[in-house]
Amino acid sequence: MHSKKTQYRQKNINLLILALVVTILWGLVAYFTLSGRVEAFKHEKYNEVSKKMKNELEVLIDEKREATLIIALSLAYNSDIKKSLSTHVDILGSEEIKNLPLHLKKATSLKNIWIQLITEDGKSFYRSWTDKKNDDLSKVRLDVAEMMKQPQIISSISTGKFDITFKSMVPIFDEGRFVGIIEVHSKFNSIALKMEHNRYDVIGLVDKTYKEQLTHAYTKKFLDDYYVFNLNAKQELLDLIHKESVESFINSEKFFINKETNQLVTLYKLPDIHNNPMAYFIIFHNLDAIDISEITKTRNNLLLFFILVYLLMLISIYYLYITEQKSYVEELNRELEEMVYQRTKELRLQTESLDHLAHHDALTGLPNRLLFLDRLEQVLKHAKREKTGVTLLFLDLDRFKEINDTFGHEAGDILLKMVTKRLLSCIREEDTVARLGGDEFTIILQDVDQTTITNIARNIVNTMKNPVNIDKQDVYTTFSIGISSYPEDGESSNILVRNADTAMYKAKESGKNNFQFYSSKMTDIAFNRVIMEGNLRKAIEKNEFLTYFQPKINAKTGKVIGAEALVRWNHPELGLVSPMQFISLAEDLGVIKQIDKIVMKDAMQTISELRNEGLFEGKLSLNVSMKELENQN
Repeated sequence: MHSKKTQYRQKNINLLILALVVTILWGLVAYFTLSGRVEAFKHEKYNEVSKKMKNELEVLIDEKREATLIIALSLAYNSDIKKSLSTHVDILGSEEIKNLPLHLKKATSLKNIWIQLITEDGKSFYRSWTDKKNDDLSKVRLDVAEMMKQPQIISSISTGKFDITFKSMVPIFDEGRFVGIIEVHSKFNSIALKMEHNRYDVIGLVDKTYKEQLTHAYTKKFLDDYYVFNLNAKQELLDLIHKESVESFINSEKFFINKETNQLVTLYKLPDIHNNPMAYFIIFHNLDAIDISEITKTRNNLLLFFILVYLLMLISIYYLYITEQKSYVEELNRELEEMVYQRTKELRLQTESLDHLAHHDALTGLPNRLLFLDRLEQVLKHAKREKTGVTLLFLDLDRFKEINDTFGHEAGDILLKMVTKRLLSCIREEDTVARLGGDEFTIILQDVDQTTITNIARNIVNTMKNPVNIDKQDVYTTFSIGISSYPEDGESSNILVRNADTAMYKAKESGKNNFQFYSSKMTDIAFNRVIMEGNLRKAIEKNEFLTYFQPKINAKTGKVIGAEALVRWNHPELGLVSPMQFISLAEDLGVIKQIDKIVMKDAMQTISELRNEGLFEGKLSLNVSMKELENQN
């Protein structure tokens, strides 16, 4: 008996020791695991915010560049400007033109706009910021001399003796004759203000290699020979950068946390035409403004998990006391080791899978948008270095939405996989096929001649003539293909993609199932579409739509038995515009429902008044867009 009691006490002591050891070890594991996971989640969150900051800045830069170009394009069609440059006589008496920068400053975010007119022989004819003129710019500016030789649109970002600016140069023609240049400059300060409105502080710096060129620097602020070009730069941030050195900020490849100011800091580099750094945007964001509630929630869930596991272990220890403690502990350890091994193996496989998913389309296995843009950038760098060509095909499946709606999304996925196989069979091994999303594909062709490009595009069109069999049903679909080439149609990936996309829409307008090469004429069409879009939105605001009624007559009795309401756009300058000219555009812009409601309300009110006066009997017919049928109301 005494021996059994001793064994029982010894088991209790062993159990207490085991419980203490388990408590200490599990507490250490929980602490280090929680700390590591929370830091990893924070790093991932900060990396996501950093990318968002740079993406927002890049979008604002692109918008400002396009806005500057649109202003220049609009002024290029002004009759007073054309006449002044044609006759070399200053007839710009229009205060509207001379005060345009002031109007833009009051009505838009374009606070700093400068306009210059240059004659066909390269002399300054008019400057909005000074009365100085008649100096020969062709002798001091290469871009002016080049424009005189080959008039074409130039949109760029450059640093001059006053500041870093957006610059758009558009040649002006009068009755087919080149008569001069309209040049529009705009500053970056509105971009910095918009970033500040989005709770990001920005310090914009021009590279120190431009210091000697900035002889009349606008802000007159420099940090270690780097020019500070945004007016809203906060002094405390300038002091911080100066204290830690500019190089420590601009040489940072990744984001970092400045503990002194409790801010997330990231860098956006703006390259020049030679891809060398011209300017730097150091972006600051307060850490307190970053939502980490999900990280806190995850930490709490992990903590709860560790607590539950700890309680489970205590229960297991108690169970071991009842059922031969020592052997059970050994078995449990073996199981834990196996679980850790399997979990480690799974995590390694998941990491490899996530890396592949981040750069490839999950459905087709093709490179996704991210990997496509990276490969396009690399191909363009190689082409610039080797002086070779690059061609981009932008492909869009015709009738893909109809197939999805008719046969279901599962059938649409099968179609995309089969189409992918056909595309891969049409290209060379060194070419790249990517899926941007939905029914959009791209193909990168390196160092090919016009004949090869045409053959590949024609081969794709011909390959799609054969039906695709889905669930014993023959499904027919085709491609509309747009083609742009480096360097003829653009020297950057963004421009090549945009121009190929424009050419693709031209292919759709030409009846689909064909391919179109990009031309500068498409830019004019796109510009006219932008103008029409603006007019259409104004028409909705000002209610410029009229309702016409077409009577329905009983052929036997000759009596009116109803009427169909038809819409007309009463444009203040163009007069009545047919629905054929604006209905499809309204559907593309997503404003067709608003027009439908305007016509419905006006038609019902008019018919109601006619009924009350006894002037109308019968039914009212209304035309509605297919978009209305998607409305559950």
